[in-house]
Amino acid sequence: MNLFDDPNLVFAVVYLNGPREKYWGILYRNTSVGIWLTGTDLSTVQDWLDRGGPADDPLPLLTTTFFPMHRVEKIALDEGTRSVASIRDALMARLGNAVAELLPGSFHLPGEVQ
Repeated sequence: MNLFDDPNLVFAVVYLNGPREKYWGILYRNTSVGIWLTGTDLSTVQDWLDRGGPADDPLPLLTTTFFPMHRVEKIALDEGTRSVASIRDALMARLGNAVAELLPGSFHLPGEVQ
């Protein structure tokens, strides 16, 4: 099974302030102090998808980053509609099983034995 198909993963867009940024990825951990997200800048993913994801211009690896809660404005689930695919679904359609190669080699699910 591809890790991106795991029903326990929460794909989200995180809206940050100070400075204003948007990140897409897997909501890895959420605490009162902040959140951990394995992902990348939202505009990077959207630009890559808009260009058709050419092989000579690979999408950068997703990295695990901590954002302190005072920067988090809101978190929106990465959900598609009938007419627009979610970012996760768009990546799966473009890359198939190779999408798991975007995850850092050290990635593991919370609570998973390392």
